[in-house]
Amino acid sequence: MATTYVDADVPVLRRLAALIDQFSRAPDNKLLAEIRQLEDRFGLSPMARRKLEWEIEPASAELATQPKRSSAGADPRRSLYAVK
Repeated sequence: MATTYVDADVPVLRRLAALIDQFSRAPDNKLLAEIRQLEDRFGLSPMARRKLEWEIEPASAELATQPKRSSAGADPRRSLYAVK
């Protein structure tokens, strides 16, 4: 999906990330509504991808064999890593 986005999308995607962070600290229905709208706009749910007619290819065997990174009780955002 990232290859579909253009530079003009970056500010809105940053706003989405900030809203998700804000919601994780203080849940609010208004924030959640805005998050859902932005997620739909950028194809971040199965239904939104279907509406945009996007298809996601299955993960390669190489990705399936990579070790999973997790730490019990740790911030899950710290376990994110880029795959080339």
